[in-house]
Amino acid sequence: MFKFFFTLAFCFSFVYSVEISKDTKDMQILPLSQVLVCEKNENINIIKNSKKFKIFGKQHINLGFNPKSTIWIKLELNNSDNQKLSRVIKVDNPLLEEVVFYSSRDGYAPHIEGMLCAKKYLYPIFVLNFQPKEKIEIYIKVKNTTTSLQFGLELLKQESLSQADRSEQLFIVFFIGILSAFFIYSFVLFFYTKDTSYFLYSFYLFFLMFQQLTFVGFLPLYTSEEFTKIDNLLVVPKVAFVIIAAALFAKNFLKTKNYIVLNKIYNFFIGFLILQIPLFGTQWFYLPEITVITGFLFVLFNTFCGFYVYFHGNKQARFFIVGWIFLIIGYLVMIFDALGLISIMYYFPQLILLLTSIEALFLLLAFVDKINILDKQKKELDKVLFDEMANRHSLVKREVEQKTQELKKAVEEKTTLLRELHHRVKNNLQLILSIIRLQRYNIKDKEVVEQFEKLEFRVKSVAKTHEMLCASDDIAIVDMHEYVTSLCEEIRVGFTKEKIEIEYDIELSLALCKAVYLGLIINELVSNSIKHAFAKDGGVIKISLKDEGENYLLCIEDNGKGYEKSAITEKTLGLRLVDSLVTNQLDGTIDLIEGDNVKYIISFSKR
Repeated sequence: MFKFFFTLAFCFSFVYSVEISKDTKDMQILPLSQVLVCEKNENINIIKNSKKFKIFGKQHINLGFNPKSTIWIKLELNNSDNQKLSRVIKVDNPLLEEVVFYSSRDGYAPHIEGMLCAKKYLYPIFVLNFQPKEKIEIYIKVKNTTTSLQFGLELLKQESLSQADRSEQLFIVFFIGILSAFFIYSFVLFFYTKDTSYFLYSFYLFFLMFQQLTFVGFLPLYTSEEFTKIDNLLVVPKVAFVIIAAALFAKNFLKTKNYIVLNKIYNFFIGFLILQIPLFGTQWFYLPEITVITGFLFVLFNTFCGFYVYFHGNKQARFFIVGWIFLIIGYLVMIFDALGLISIMYYFPQLILLLTSIEALFLLLAFVDKINILDKQKKELDKVLFDEMANRHSLVKREVEQKTQELKKAVEEKTTLLRELHHRVKNNLQLILSIIRLQRYNIKDKEVVEQFEKLEFRVKSVAKTHEMLCASDDIAIVDMHEYVTSLCEEIRVGFTKEKIEIEYDIELSLALCKAVYLGLIINELVSNSIKHAFAKDGGVIKISLKDEGENYLLCIEDNGKGYEKSAITEKTLGLRLVDSLVTNQLDGTIDLIEGDNVKYIISFSKR
């Protein structure tokens, strides 16, 4: 009987007292500790005298969201060496708000650690310096009001702590760097493409990184205590904004406007989350479980929507689905961990960060896949468009050829008709000339005969144009050099004035209507010069027709004796005809310059 009690006492002493030496390796000390969970905020003196402590026996304690509970840990550490030792107690949860350490060595004076205090490491730590053969009794008080009340306890050497903390921070920096790269890349793409999906994805990544940096203890470590206290009150708003940003991104990327019911459910989630911030996210009424569960339901719904739109033809949702499946795994782990059902986060503290990075990667790949799909669709549409354009080109080509043949035939018919018309006009004018000549032979009065001759020359000038057009390839344009030369030679021969020379400076072609009027004008002025300007010795008549930009310029001059004063004041019928043709038909002006010779300058519009 004595041996039984002795053995029982020995076991209790083994449980309550942990011996350490310089050779003791890093260890989990929570299984060797006694634990007390109480609802009241008792002081250390009451706790020391409590008989309710019990052996915990596990490496990790997890009470879920439990803002009213306080956990007390009791443990005795014994330095079995004859030399001084230094060890560090690490509390494995960076989000614990209040961790208070009491030791018998300093008379149970409180040493406060936690995310709301200034920190040197990611996790709350306490340094213990042992004297040789010293035994220290410790108490640790842990309380948390905003996140899950869970943690483990490790007894480490200082070197092990520094190395583990540095490795963990590098791990965090690595994955936050990946998320930051995704954020910058998508933001740059938004500026280049103006695609709202990229902006909303950047918006989502920003809130996701902000939430994750707090979750892994990075922000509490490197920001001020004031900022950390404010950030600690924003658990519900931060989680809500992450989900809202994800919903806005998903709506845009999946084009849920084409699916009315899905779009309404997305809007419901957004509205419900906005409502949760003032209802469940304040210190007076704090229920983060509702927001977390809402987030999990949203992730399930969001993944379902990805499958739905994918099977309804939106192939861009492939990588979107994979990314959100990883997020479902992360949310399941986080929710069950926060509710105290599992403790995976204790063994893999950066699991959520890893899954978040994978999810962000696949969502970014969804953009790349979207671009590839759109590019493939563009090529297919380009091919269809090219084939359609080729068909249309072939069709248009056939129609153009057909219309061209029809127009060519019509033009040929029109040309033939116009040529026939000019030929008939020429014949009719020749007939009129014949009648005039017959009539002139029967008249004895010289003045009347002279008027008939003038009329004959006028008719000849008109007939000459139609004669030239009948012989020309272009039945609408008259070569003015050939026309004026031929016309003036007939006038000179008709007046039997061989000693009169006519010089030409003409390099233009004009339309029929202008050519006829110019022919009549030249006929009158050249006829007057031949008849009245020269004596028996003859002279020179110069005719030029030039392009002066907006107008044509016709100059006719001779080196004869000039007009008599009476001829200038009283214009003959011919000169009045010239004035009328220039002013009314050609929309031009006529100037007479008289000196040693007579020069007519006629300017008329090209229109």
